[in-house]
Amino acid sequence: MGAQQINSESASARVFETLAESIFDGRLRPGDPLPPERELARDTGVTRGVIREAVKRLQQAGLLASQQGSGHRVLDYRQHGGLDLMPWLVYRADGTADLNAVRSVGEMRLAVGRDGARLCALRGSDEISDFLLATLGHMEAANGDLEALRRLSWRYWRAIMVGSENITYLLAFNSLLGVYERNIETVQELLADELRYIEGYRSLALAIQRHDSLTARHAAGAMLEIGMQRLQAAIALFETLADEGDAEA
Repeated sequence: MGAQQINSESASARVFETLAESIFDGRLRPGDPLPPERELARDTGVTRGVIREAVKRLQQAGLLASQQGSGHRVLDYRQHGGLDLMPWLVYRADGTADLNAVRSVGEMRLAVGRDGARLCALRGSDEISDFLLATLGHMEAANGDLEALRRLSWRYWRAIMVGSENITYLLAFNSLLGVYERNIETVQELLADELRYIEGYRSLALAIQRHDSLTARHAAGAMLEIGMQRLQAAIALFETLADEGDAEA
């Protein structure tokens, strides 16, 4: 891949993010026409070819529809979008987070994790159980190192999603990682207590090994609730600070 192609793909990604942000924050509303290619190229400082690539990505993401003779129109992402939009819904262009979207991510994580663990206990192979127990051993050896625990936890949960044999859960997990990776240090800190709860990982791995689906669901929920409670506390704090700032203004 040449440098010119890499630069073109990077420019296309920037235009995609700019236009997607305009859709998410309501500057471009469902049914609105997308500005002409020439105008977008002028405003963003890129070629019309780059604009076409970004528009193609917006169509694939369910954000735009092409109408013959009338260009492109904005779609309602709530009706046409998929989980791949989560990173852009959570993080705004100014670097802040949408707290409702953050809360939604936490709730989805809890629901998918619980049921994915239940299904893994029912359907998971011995190889999955062996992998979970081996990963648990590495987590114990990490001696509380958060970065190491986070990486190992991702592997552990990916194995559970694979073992669940539910492709939608696995894709949802991939989308969650896409959200996490855009602010990994904050996520790591929020999940610190959960990541260090080795006994919880052990209980879940052993339940899956025994094919005990009810215990697996309970163990997964108990572990994920730790992170969820930290997340809810952080959201409540941000909301309080925002309210105080509005009152002072």
